[in-house]
Formats: sequence, C-alpha cells, structure tokens
Amino acid sequence: MIRIAYFITPHGFGHAARATAVMLACLQKCQDLWFEVYTTVPQWFFEDSRLINYTIHPLACDVGMVQKNSMEEDIPATIKALQYFYPVNKQLIEELSREFSEKEIRAVLCDVAPLGILAAHQARIPSLLIENFTWDWIYEGYLSEEPDFQPFIEYLQGVYRQVIYHIQTQPACSVSTQADLNVFPVSRPIYSSREEIRKSLTIPQDVPAVLITMGGIESNQFPFEVLKKMPNVVFIVPGGAKTPYKQANLILLPHRSGYYHTDLMNACDAVIGKLGYSTLAEAYWTGTPYGFIPRARFRESPPLAVFAKETMGGLEIPMESFWGEPLLSFIEYLIQIPKKNAVMNGSEQIADFLMGLVNQKTPL
Repeated sequence: MIRIAYFITPHGFGHAARATAVMLACLQKCQDLWFEVYTTVPQWFFEDSRLINYTIHPLACDVGMVQKNSMEEDIPATIKALQYFYPVNKQLIEELSREFSEKEIRAVLCDVAPLGILAAHQARIPSLLIENFTWDWIYEGYLSEEPDFQPFIEYLQGVYRQVIYHIQTQPACSVSTQADLNVFPVSRPIYSSREEIRKSLTIPQDVPAVLITMGGIESNQFPFEVLKKMPNVVFIVPGGAKTPYKQANLILLPHRSGYYHTDLMNACDAVIGKLGYSTLAEAYWTGTPYGFIPRARFRESPPLAVFAKETMGGLEIPMESFWGEPLLSFIEYLIQIPKKNAVMNGSEQIADFLMGLVNQKTPL
C-alpha cells in the first residue's frame, strides 16, 4: 500500500468535501492507496461519501474561524482559539513526524491545515497545499477591527512558505503565480441519478425541486413559512431537522440523512444557500443554477460571488430577501434556468498530479 496523509481543516464540511473528492479521484486511478486522515470532521461524512482505504485520526489540526452560526464569525473566540493553538506544540509535530516514518507516508496533503505542513517539513516528506484561500489571507480581512490577528498572520505565512507543492482550486481568492497547479472547482462525484433520488423522496419527476443549504455548520436559519407559500415547488433542506420529516412542500433532513449531498443537488432544479466553496463546486459540477447568499464579513465571499455570477450565471440573494417573500421571485427565476454540464472536475486534475508524484514521473 502507498500511504498518504491528509490534514483537513474542520471549518464546516466544505474542506472535507473537497479533500474527499480528491481522495476518491486518486483511488479511481490507483487502488493501492491508503489515506491517513487527520481531522475532527466526523467519520460518517467520509462514510457517506463512499470513501474507502482510509483511517481517521481525530485531531484538531487547525483553528479556522469560530462561528456564532452558519453566517456569522465569532472574532473574539477565534482570537482566543488561535492563542491556544499557535505556535503549534513542537512535541506534537515530532510525534506526527515519527508516525509518518513508522507508517512510511509518501506525501502529506493539506486542505489549508498548517499542522500537516509543519509535520511534513519535520519528517522531510513532500507536502502539498490544496486551497482556494489560506488562513493568513482570511485573517487579513479582519485586521482593521482586530489587530491581534497580526502575529498569527505572520506565523501562518511562514508555515505556508514551507510547502513543497502548491495547488490552487478555482475560484482562487488570491491567485498565486507561483502555484504548481491550477484546477477547476473540486466536487465530490454523483452516485445516484436524478430519477432515483426523486423516486426515493417521492418527488414527481416533473415537479420543480430546490435544495436549500447552509453548509455543514448547524443552523436553524431557514425561512420555512415563506417556502410554504410556493406549494408548486418542493424544497429539500439538509440540516433543517434532527430527524427526517415532511411538512407540506418541505422535505427536512438532518445532516446525516442517508442522502448524499451531491446526489440531492443533482436531483434538484436549483440550489439556494450560503455562499461557500463546496456548495459552489457541487453546483458547478452538477450544473445546478445557484442562488447564493453572500457572507458580509468573510473575505472569501466576494471572489466566490464573482465566479458564481460570471462563470455559472449565479444569482445573488441578499440576506434580507432570504427571509421574506422576495425570495419567491428569486426561486421562480432560478427554476427556469436550464442545467448545464461542467467542463471538468478539478479532483481529476489533482489526482493526475499526485499520481505523477507517487509514481515518480515527477520527482518527489
């Protein structure tokens, strides 16, 4: 077995979705791979994505942003968490380095989690950074209101400079001319057809369906009463309830419902939700019209919005409209847009690059 470590930031499920897409694409090209996954993302997320050949090592490998809810960051709590976590404990880095040696790890992939880069550097193993933003760049967006971010920005910049290979995924927030590879948006694959999912959810094939999503962060922020005013459309809401149930034209699901998120999106005629990487990437891959709610303070939001509008024909929905009847006009517009296929999945490009390294077509 060729063993590869993967460090994944636990900020929502978006980074885990991207990492899972990469691992799945790699396994399609080489079954003789085993991934050692370091993260606090729950194992069920990877199980439900049908990932094989992996071991989960529960480990906090990043801080990211502490959230008040799915749309708001908690800046004081984030600073406190950064002060606790950084600089990373040297003993932890040494322990990971020894573990890499014992497991004969060939490469360390990092979805913006700096800990993996530090451990790979200590072990003298190639590290690959896969990102559409880095945390130092995100924290710079808060400097004017919170100068305490400055030392962590400088520390993280130093860590990211240690990476051996740098891969940027569209839409990249801060495009680097030094990146080794630039790829299309990275999405998990589709497993079940539109027809199969609709049949399972008892949605007639000719009835419009819209996915409402706030990503992997728990939320009760859904305009259920507004959606009920559009009875000719079925709304599927992952994270809308702790147990699955139907109410009028609403299908409310827990985050772990037995329904795989990319399949749900593929079965729908439109998706509406928080502007985030994995939702955008899955909408891009499935060709699903995207109505997005930008996050006012999060620095990733504007570059994603530009890509969604200019490349995907996405529609920006102000937060205040999401809560009221103006939302219905946005929905009516979106469900009229035909779906269109994506050009390529960036996961395939990353897998080709990584397999080239592993097979030593490109020197490690």
